[in-house]
Amino acid sequence: MSSRKDTDSAEEPSAPRRPRGRPRDEGADDRIIQAAASLMLERGIAEVTVDEVADQAGVGKATVYRRYPSKDALAAAALKMMFGRQVAVPDTGSFREDMIIVYSDTIRFAGSKKGSAFLRLAAGAATRSRKAADLYRDAYEQRRDQFGVIIDRALERGELTEDLNRALFLDSLPALLVWRVITNQPLPPLDQVPDLIDGIIRSLDEARDAALG
Repeated sequence: MSSRKDTDSAEEPSAPRRPRGRPRDEGADDRIIQAAASLMLERGIAEVTVDEVADQAGVGKATVYRRYPSKDALAAAALKMMFGRQVAVPDTGSFREDMIIVYSDTIRFAGSKKGSAFLRLAAGAATRSRKAADLYRDAYEQRRDQFGVIIDRALERGELTEDLNRALFLDSLPALLVWRVITNQPLPPLDQVPDLIDGIIRSLDEARDAALG
């Protein structure tokens, strides 16, 4: 016959097991990227070490490497984050108005101290090695493709035709800005952006009309 003590012990729920290891630091990713961006903009990618990024982010070096296997991968993620936070994807219901906002925000960012440093950093980093160039190109193309939704909406509204070369179209402004920044030429004035967009739309219309014969 079981004792009362045995019965009570059997009825008591077992204590939950504590997970092994430290709990995941949910804010670590953001701190790592912010630290990498800040240090790399200040001193350049080549002069920044993963140890410094980890120290400024308040995490261990192993935590950084678990998320980013190389410094180039970390730099690519930091560059993508910086551009993404400065240039949003608008939805005004008009291709022209969306592009005016995108061009204005991008030019404004490129003209800032941080933005011009960002463009020089990205251009310089991409020339260091083929592997680094591939990483930065992938980060850029992922962000660029997010702006493709503007084209998708314009296609649905009939403002554009399917034969548009979207990669060439979306690459045109970054190419212009990078070239002007690294050669110390003035950027297009913001008050000229509407005229610039109207010229692009006219070119697209003319290409569409020529294709239709």
